[in-house]
Amino acid sequence: MPPVKAKPKLFLAEYKSDDAYLVGPDQTHGRPGLLPARDPMGRDVLVKVWPRIEGANQDDLEQIWRSEIRQLQRLAAVPRCAARTWANCVMRQ
Repeated sequence: MPPVKAKPKLFLAEYKSDDAYLVGPDQTHGRPGLLPARDPMGRDVLVKVWPRIEGANQDDLEQIWRSEIRQLQRLAAVPRCAARTWANCVMRQ
């Protein structure tokens, strides 16, 4: 019998969210929703959410995702950024 593959974990499965948006998403203008959440270590975080539109072309959503990843990588490259709050790191760039 072939080995059974484990079901992949959802990306934010270990994050605890209030499910009440601070800012609701606006699909017509491509604006994300912002959800308050806690990461697995109990730190407060903001989660950006772009709800998918069923049957729509998702190329724009993929481009937004890639842009967000690049911004996070740039932020992570700021010296001593981990020792400060995210807002302070952004202000110094």
